[in-house]
Amino acid sequence: MKKILIWVATVFVLLHGTDAFSSDPNLTCYGYTSTTSHFACNISPYNSGNCTWWAAFMRPDLASAGITGDAGYWYTNASNLGFDVGLEPKVGAIAVFSSPGHVAHVESLSESGSFNVSEMDAYHSTGFTIGVNYATYYKGSGNTYHRNTNRGTNIQGSWTLKGFIYRRDHGTNLYCDSINSIWGVCWTPSSNDVSCQGGSNWTLYDFEQGSVIHVSSNGYCLEAGGTGGGSGSPDPNDPEPTSSDSDPDLHINSFDLKELGGSWVKEISKALYWGQSLQVEGRMEVTNNSSQEAHDVDSDYRVENKRDFDKDDAKIDEDSPFDIDPGEREEKSMSPVTIAVSSDGQTVTLFCGSRSKSFPVVNGFIKIYFFVDVEEDDGDHDISSESDKDEYGKVELIIRPPIIANFSASLFSGDTPLTVNFTDHSTNNPTSWSWNFGDGQYATGSNPSHTYSSSGIFTVSLTASNSLGTDSVTKVAYITVADVVVPPEPTITAPVLFRIVLVE
Repeated sequence: MKKILIWVATVFVLLHGTDAFSSDPNLTCYGYTSTTSHFACNISPYNSGNCTWWAAFMRPDLASAGITGDAGYWYTNASNLGFDVGLEPKVGAIAVFSSPGHVAHVESLSESGSFNVSEMDAYHSTGFTIGVNYATYYKGSGNTYHRNTNRGTNIQGSWTLKGFIYRRDHGTNLYCDSINSIWGVCWTPSSNDVSCQGGSNWTLYDFEQGSVIHVSSNGYCLEAGGTGGGSGSPDPNDPEPTSSDSDPDLHINSFDLKELGGSWVKEISKALYWGQSLQVEGRMEVTNNSSQEAHDVDSDYRVENKRDFDKDDAKIDEDSPFDIDPGEREEKSMSPVTIAVSSDGQTVTLFCGSRSKSFPVVNGFIKIYFFVDVEEDDGDHDISSESDKDEYGKVELIIRPPIIANFSASLFSGDTPLTVNFTDHSTNNPTSWSWNFGDGQYATGSNPSHTYSSSGIFTVSLTASNSLGTDSVTKVAYITVADVVVPPEPTITAPVLFRIVLVE
């Protein structure tokens, strides 16, 4: 596969934040848990919550892209990373103040150019104590603002606005958020609200591979302190099943899944490469709500690629018959099921003993639903209740090519001779690398260093390979090198000599 990324040649400032992307990330901060923010929550001496932690939590797309540095540098850093920036406040944007250095998340807009934010403050420059606080910034003269906290009406200080960081434009009109480390949601922003909730045309998105599936609601948008994924909102791709039952004598209390060696969950989200597989187990708990014993109860586990239960769907496993007394609870286990991706990444097949079921992969994405129903005697008498159709387990898979090439550079511009360190970020453990630095020079190795000795704008390419495949990425106009300007030698004009002759 071939990917071409267009880069605007700009001066890159290498920023170093001592608290950014630490090896031991603090992902929990005053009751909020992030999967992407690797900024420290508490900064000495106040331990009140870091403004950069909160901004990265509210904007995981910034954290995923590698935002670094102190708050006052975020505007320039985000621009260099390809994010849209500007001076117009929008809901969902990050406000960056250069004096004092501070970042805050824009929650809503007010009249006369003021805007409301949520924020943390590591050094108490905003005057509050700990955790998340809310405030309004009122427009002053030029780019200065005055701040009103949620703790009173006292206007605090004068704040110099650097600008706002909007969502990254992925070459389309989409802005994106992470849902977890595997995939995210993208949307079309409105003119004054760039947040997911205020957008439209939502698309479930794999940040490495592209859009995967369109949805018609914002149920997948992240909520503050939440995990996304449409919790609490109906998923239009998961319609309520309509199959009917007879004699609701037994009730399925729960159905859970887990990877072998993992924990029991309702849903599993995972990325698999072509040719890879995983194994999952299932467990069901059922109660006899009737006044009579149920004899020879048979539990059947079925799979489908949509949430549409049908007892005629292919079985993937079934329990041995069992009896259950009135009021008794039984817990039954589904045998381990292997979920395997084909070598070309086009289909996913489930195996359990002699049974198997295959589903197509659509745009690199697939959902697999596990259902269970209980039957009595001859296998045709379905005795689970109608509400049991809401009990299911789900596996969501991003199907990726065997290798995805990517890299970064330590510098984007400078004067000759310019030495640039390149770092490989290719996925799935490449074993060989081929670099083209765009100036007629080449290299191998994962993290080469190259010196540009002549001026120009250079396109850099990387081809990464391993036993599973090869991928290339080209970054156009990536490195800009200028000649060193040497001031001209000063011109010295010889003095004009005059001879004075005295004539008697």
